Amino acid sequence: MVNTGHFLNIEGGVIRVVVGGAEEKKGVHFEVHEELLKRHSAFFRNALCGDWKESKDRTVKLPGDDPEVFALYCQAIYAGHIARPNDNKDPGYLIQWGRLFALAEKLLDTGSKNTIARAIFQNREHLWSNPHEAAEMAYIIYESSPTSCSMRQLVADIAMLRCHQQNPHARGDGVFSAALDDLPKDMLVDMLRRFVAVDPYRRDYGYISIENYLETPSDSSRENS
Repeated sequence: MVNTGHFLNIEGGVIRVVVGGAEEKKGVHFEVHEELLKRHSAFFRNALCGDWKESKDRTVKLPGDDPEVFALYCQAIYAGHIARPNDNKDPGYLIQWGRLFALAEKLLDTGSKNTIARAIFQNREHLWSNPHEAAEMAYIIYESSPTSCSMRQLVADIAMLRCHQQNPHARGDGVFSAALDDLPKDMLVDMLRRFVAVDPYRRDYGYISIENYLETPSDSSRENS
């Protein structure tokens, strides 16, 4: 879903971002508006200010990152949303969402993390239809974020929603149960805490709101939430 509140007011020139290129591989070049990068990302604001080499060369290198994930990041900051396959036949998009979150965490971009949170929340009813990909997405999110990160609680709550909707006699639910073995231990602890805290008569989690999982940029930040 397009974020209709996301309107661009781009001024100034572009910055070259070279993504990949580690281990003797050639990096992929992206031309991205400087003001947009600085508006969203504290990492780019710091890199492109003052006398830093990146500011003078107007080039920022991200040799350890995936060009496909950075392309998805560009979609997030330009369009205000991220896409998924219309037919849902390729569940690999879930893993890409996890990697995109890890990149946004690295780039100190709260607005893009919130964009990913909204996408995951909107797909919460179907997320665990692909249990192994959902588990890997959750693993990436937990591995790349601090314990206080609200995205952790979002993916844990959605997993709990799936647990409570589970029909032990339904075909395929064993696959979901097996995928739980792939989850990080911290997530299992968060799920247990949620289980204990929620009223047992209202454990359909139908009352959760996306607003509970969005991060608030600091007052000094110009990021979009």
